[in-house]
Amino acid sequence: ATALKPASSVAAPGSLATTEFFALVRGRLSEGGVLGINLAGSPTQPFVRAVIRAVHSQFPSVTLWSAGGKGNYLLLARTTREAIGRRALLTRAGALDREVGGSPAFAELVNSWLDFDLEVSGVPLLTDRYAPVDSLLHLDAESPEGAWWPMEKPR
Repeated sequence: ATALKPASSVAAPGSLATTEFFALVRGRLSEGGVLGINLAGSPTQPFVRAVIRAVHSQFPSVTLWSAGGKGNYLLLARTTREAIGRRALLTRAGALDREVGGSPAFAELVNSWLDFDLEVSGVPLLTDRYAPVDSLLHLDAESPEGAWWPMEKPR
């Protein structure tokens, strides 16, 4: 597994959010490998949505999890489409909690899976040649909440 944890979405360098970067990460992972990214920002924000789009362009399976309900989200991207059931996730999360601990507990994260479709076609695909990170970060500041791209709310 590979984990990325930028200090905040505001401080994330554009080069770490491009399709080329995520292609390199995927190339370093073994079959069935997982990339984990801490996203400090809401999936309604344009920059966060652009990162999700870039990741999804390179990984066939992308899920989003609320991490503690404080504006942090955990994005998990897998190199395969293999579905992992809730029971298997809880078993693996329990083992991780026993092995490494942490807050929030991994088992709590399993219950925070945001199971909804996130529309990302309205944000640019970030590439090494085109990554308008500053524009995306400021775009949200000028917009009322939810005015940019429609999405189904989590259940």
